[in-house]
Amino acid sequence: AEGVIGAWGLTGIGHPDTIIRLLGERPPPAAVQCIANLLDSQGGLKFFEGPAEPRAVMAAACANGVGIGHSRGAGGSADGRDRSAVTA
Repeated sequence: AEGVIGAWGLTGIGHPDTIIRLLGERPPPAAVQCIANLLDSQGGLKFFEGPAEPRAVMAAACANGVGIGHSRGAGGSADGRDRSAVTA
């Protein structure tokens, strides 16, 4: 129907406690974009004190049936090989 929101999502690079709490909301978000790289590093995207905890955010997404997209965060290969989707 026109004017009805079919789904919502989160950019999961903020305070992890808040993101994890929001992943448990009802209705849950359809997806969360998470940092996914070998070092769990947000690089220049981090704007808060404390650990980013991207794996805890991804675990909370999985536990709540929320899809996961990824963001490289701290660089990646120039040829695009690191840009495949991560699915829950």
